[in-house]
Amino acid sequence: MRLAICYVSNSSLELSAAQIQELLSETQYLNNKNDIKGLLLFSDGNFFQVIEGETAKVNNLWQKIKKDDRHKSIIKIFEEKITTPPFDGFLCDYIAEEEKYQFDNLKRIFDQLKSLDDKPRDTAQEVLKLFLKCQ
Repeated sequence: MRLAICYVSNSSLELSAAQIQELLSETQYLNNKNDIKGLLLFSDGNFFQVIEGETAKVNNLWQKIKKDDRHKSIIKIFEEKITTPPFDGFLCDYIAEEEKYQFDNLKRIFDQLKSLDDKPRDTAQEVLKLFLKCQ
């Protein structure tokens, strides 16, 4: 059985562009290595993430995320068992103000959510739209 969790949070640290890129690269590498699929975005001091994969692995990662002192104000948007094919890898991105309206980049991000079942996909897309407007 596979599980998907979506959450938003605030960064508890002031991060430079280089630190953000390092964090995203490390997250992408570790999640792909551990067969966790999904999406992690950072923008304007906030995180948006969807993680999906085998239930035990996702639950284990979720426990680590909740204890990670780089986050504060973590809000879980959903936790759903999923039946659709998995995401195509783990995608990380830093959405800066000047990239907010770059269609190709945004299309790639929204396309990543298409593999979720209808209810969590629709929820994630709506929260992502709000997340992108926060800038």
